[in-house]
Amino acid sequence: MQNKISSVVVLYNEEQRIEKFLKALSWCDDIIIINKSSTDNTSKFLRGKNITVINVPYVDNGSFGQLGVERARHEWIAFPAVSDFISYDLIKDVNEIIARDDFDYNTITVPFNNYILGMNLVDSPWYCEYKRYFFRKSSLSFTQLVHREIVYDQINNYELRSAGCVNHLTHQSVLSQLERHTRYTREEASELYEKKEPLKVLKKDLLKLLVRLIKKTFLFKDENVFALGIAFFMYYSQRYLFTWEKYQDIDKKYEAIKDDIIRGFPDGE
Repeated sequence: MQNKISSVVVLYNEEQRIEKFLKALSWCDDIIIINKSSTDNTSKFLRGKNITVINVPYVDNGSFGQLGVERARHEWIAFPAVSDFISYDLIKDVNEIIARDDFDYNTITVPFNNYILGMNLVDSPWYCEYKRYFFRKSSLSFTQLVHREIVYDQINNYELRSAGCVNHLTHQSVLSQLERHTRYTREEASELYEKKEPLKVLKKDLLKLLVRLIKKTFLFKDENVFALGIAFFMYYSQRYLFTWEKYQDIDKKYEAIKDDIIRGFPDGE
């Protein structure tokens, strides 16, 4: 198979998953790793590998993707997370269609299995059957918005029907999910606060989500769907709480309480 796809990977502290991830990327002859100053053994593992490694400062969002695109050798780009394992059948199909002279699309949507805590359930609010995954380099631009770093052509898309798929194997434990979601939602809250998003709007959206989850996920579903629904709601609850916190001056309130208590003591004691 002649490969025509570059892979740009933004990662941080992935020593537990990086080895098998790179083995699953063995089809790719152009891998660019954006290493966000990992503090575990990720950096050590990457040394000496036949890949391009760009070390950057840590940030909570997934920015720096543009650095990888600038170094990419191929016109078509994928942005796999370390939790993404792409089947070989899918790669063959993608390379086959992008090699056609008449293929003038800018993005490709492919079959997608979204595993959360080991489960890919149709009734889960995390369920995703297809996802835009391959992008023509010349059509891309970038932002620093978490989960929306890549700006791509929304219209000129090709939906690929393939026996292969992308398997997104994320959140191997509740603890890892909570840790990552805390990073993501804090970053999203900063964006919402900078945009002066009204809390009453966020509250209304959160309540609508809760009603939808109660109707479609929590009622009459088994404990696995219920657990994934709880995790989904917790994500947006955290986002609301972090945004709400930014509108409060909690440190100032606590300092005022301390000062008030201190003022209650007689002078000299």
